[in-house]
Amino acid sequence: MLSVLVVEIDEQVLRAAVVKRRVRGFSISEYLTVERTEIGDYLSAAELSAIITRIGKCPKDVVLISPATNMVEISMDKKRLKKLRPYQLKEAIRWEAEPYVTIPVVESLIGYEPGVETDESQRQVWVSMLGAEDYQAYKEVCKECDLKLKKVYPVDACFPAGVMYAEREKEFTFLNINKDAIKIAHVNKGQISNIVTFPVDLAISQDSKGYSEIMEIELSIDEFIEDLKFSEQRFIISCSKELDPRSIQHFENKFKGRAEVFQMQAESGENIPEFVAIVGAALRELHIKRRTIGVDDRIDLYKLFKDRIHIFPIAVMLVFIAFFLIHYLFIGYQTKQAVARRETLNLERDNIKSSIDRYAGLRKETEDLRKSKEEISNKINFLTNDSRERKQELEYFFTALHSYSPLDLKLLEINPLQIEGAWEIKGASFDPTAVYTLLLKLQGESWCNYVKVLGILREEKKEENTKKTIIPKNNTPKTDWEELFFFEEDFLEEDNFQEVVEIRDVYFFQLVFMFESMEEGTEEP
Repeated sequence: MLSVLVVEIDEQVLRAAVVKRRVRGFSISEYLTVERTEIGDYLSAAELSAIITRIGKCPKDVVLISPATNMVEISMDKKRLKKLRPYQLKEAIRWEAEPYVTIPVVESLIGYEPGVETDESQRQVWVSMLGAEDYQAYKEVCKECDLKLKKVYPVDACFPAGVMYAEREKEFTFLNINKDAIKIAHVNKGQISNIVTFPVDLAISQDSKGYSEIMEIELSIDEFIEDLKFSEQRFIISCSKELDPRSIQHFENKFKGRAEVFQMQAESGENIPEFVAIVGAALRELHIKRRTIGVDDRIDLYKLFKDRIHIFPIAVMLVFIAFFLIHYLFIGYQTKQAVARRETLNLERDNIKSSIDRYAGLRKETEDLRKSKEEISNKINFLTNDSRERKQELEYFFTALHSYSPLDLKLLEINPLQIEGAWEIKGASFDPTAVYTLLLKLQGESWCNYVKVLGILREEKKEENTKKTIIPKNNTPKTDWEELFFFEEDFLEEDNFQEVVEIRDVYFFQLVFMFESMEEGTEEP
């Protein structure tokens, strides 16, 4: 809770304020006083609506300070206070306070707050009590105005609370002077030890009657202070602005050097001492440790659970059923998600695989196109860049190869090399001297720079029942090379074949030919 609306019910007026929790402390953002239209201790919906309409951004949580809430002091055993649970302690306090209240305890709601220790075994307890019907009436009024009633506090528990928050862990006596009564509270280390009220009828500042009444009850105040043995303590005084200034001056002079005036300012900077009880109730509600003195109809969770322990097994069973049902639905959901994810991944895998195959095909196609382009470029270069003289040399070269090749020598490949004017010649012959005969004749030409033998490889051909002597169609004799590289169209009918067994040596050679026009400094192939 960050803010709360507090309404104090007085006989003639209603005081209201909005108190907000800040990062450091609290602040009063809105405050107002409204003349009452009803008589008594009860609040009407019309009066509460009049307050809400005058407050901008009014909080939904509301706290009431009602004179119908009684507050009494009792003593209880300290060990018993520590031993009992909150709901048990509340019930015990209810019956301990019965002799001190005028309303039946069975028809009332209570709040409590432990006080100071009175002796080694006893501790003081402050008890607030309000009739259940009265609380329900307040609750219905708040509900009509779309507000939520949090608690109802007694006035005596609230007027010193603001000073208690400001003067933490200190001992002092607080005097609150208003036109109906003078209230005195002694506070020691954040706990109220004594509260006394002196009823008076103080007049406004223009009338001296109020000051005279203070003089009349001064003796009673002195006796109270003397009996409680705190006449030497600090005194903090709060006085309504509408009273005779001599009232507060009198007490300042009486406790000279030990008295100070309590200043309570709103966000606007105005001093509003008459709202001291309202601020005290707000601080109690916004401060968790101070709430218990307020009256509400909330049922303790432990008591509620204990009263309904018989439904615990059913609740546990329902929890387990709900857990397993949720688990089953969650597993089913995860399974569907996993199946959908698997299908998505399979589709992605197929797409990636097809992309890889398509890439490999395109890469192979690119390589084939590159080779084709290179081959075509070589052909174009050969056809366009060679000079007429070079073409003439090539004619000489191919003519010489055809003329100088012996009958038993077969040219297999003639390929240009990367060096301009260089050619590679591959062939085969049954006689190695035929290779050297071709080499010498090529070297004898003027346009030949050199012919170089890169290697000669001898292979033995042994053919049993496979080598056949052929009778040609035209009955003309065949050379040995033609018999080795025969063609199907040269055959006669199969029954004219004569099978023989023959072993021959075939010499495969590789030559490099270079034209005379090779530039100087060019590296030999």
